[in-house]
Amino acid sequence: MKHETQAVIRNLKFAILPFALLAVAPAFALIRGMSTSMPASIYRELEFTDRAAVDRAQKLFNEAADAERRGVKAQDLIPRYRAAVAEWKKVQVAAEGGDYNQQLIGWATLMQAYGRFLAHDRNEAAKLLDECRDLYSDEPLVYWPAVLVTAHNKIGMGDLRDGERFVDEYLEDPKRVTTYAGQSLRWERHERLRAAGKEEEAFQLARDIYENGKNANENWHFARNYIQNRCIEEKRWADLEQLYLAGVKADDKAAVLKAKADFLRRVMGRMPRAEVLKRIEEQPDKLTKLWLVYNLDEAEGQWKALLLDLDQIAAADKEYGSGNDIKYKRAWIYRDRLRDFPKALEVAATIDDPPRSLRELQWCQRLAGKKQEAYKTLIEITSAFPNDAAWAVCTTARYREEDGEKEKAIALYKRILKHPEWKKSPEASTAHQALERHGIATGGAMINAVR
Repeated sequence: MKHETQAVIRNLKFAILPFALLAVAPAFALIRGMSTSMPASIYRELEFTDRAAVDRAQKLFNEAADAERRGVKAQDLIPRYRAAVAEWKKVQVAAEGGDYNQQLIGWATLMQAYGRFLAHDRNEAAKLLDECRDLYSDEPLVYWPAVLVTAHNKIGMGDLRDGERFVDEYLEDPKRVTTYAGQSLRWERHERLRAAGKEEEAFQLARDIYENGKNANENWHFARNYIQNRCIEEKRWADLEQLYLAGVKADDKAAVLKAKADFLRRVMGRMPRAEVLKRIEEQPDKLTKLWLVYNLDEAEGQWKALLLDLDQIAAADKEYGSGNDIKYKRAWIYRDRLRDFPKALEVAATIDDPPRSLRELQWCQRLAGKKQEAYKTLIEITSAFPNDAAWAVCTTARYREEDGEKEKAIALYKRILKHPEWKKSPEASTAHQALERHGIATGGAMINAVR
């Protein structure tokens, strides 16, 4: 019955310190995937008085766990966990003196062990865990969580050899491997392998976690990020490409091509350009190729080439080429990358997409030295677009400050705080801080104090 474990392992994503650190230093850490809630199959068979006692004990335990997740200091956690342990001990004693419900006694013992572990009473935890494994080997709802906690307790005490043995026992059933607890155990083992300098073993384990991870929980994401970074650092392009292709059906050509395109975007700027271009040529769709070249030039900072890329894209996709998005991209390249402000203004003036295009326009106007035109555009935004008015007035005030017109700026900031709608906007905070910077008390963000 040991392999029947699913009921007690819940997907509770508790915070935990890396176990590479637990092996060498004391730590408080809830075990990821370990539930503190009594399995329903046990709870529903309890008498009312037993349920009340269990509820009290579980409440204390959960309060301690919540305190740990909030970052309460260790010295304050210890008495909380010990209080929960004492309450679970009462449950155990009452059950032993009553109808001797074996599952209830086993669960109460397990919670005492877990509480001792979390209170860093490791030796006491070890004794209780031995009891759970020895007496309840035929109770999977008690036995397997006890194995899980034992593995963590052994490793936390520095007994890595024995701890790894219990990790192996827990993971011997493929069903447990794919649980949140199982995946967490494997990722923690990965961290220990890295700490021991066994990078290749760590890499292969991370790859297996990623390729066989069904839950896509944080362990899966940890593994994916580790593999990506390692492959990029070591230029293991084939391994990284396989990461992107993992889980993609080979006969799904569209999905395969998309995965390969995503892979190329990830390595652009790192993989040699010639090799990226060679792989881009494998894409059958002309427009996809053009966009990938655009992505490559962007990653490598080839800003003038980027403009030529957009010309080719516009020629291949007439609808996109006549739209606003490509104009925004061109304006951004001229403004932020090439610093050619007159050209950026020329492009921005062709965009008809208010109010966004007017924001873009006033910015380019100011950068191109057309300050008065920028002020007029901001006035247009203020009068025509109520939702953007507070932003426009606040931007105008900031420009006035930059231009040395302090009094005009102050008047505009006060105007924001007086307006019934604008004073509720994010710009009200900016106005409040600006006025205080100028030595004008506002009494908070409320305008009543502004004179």
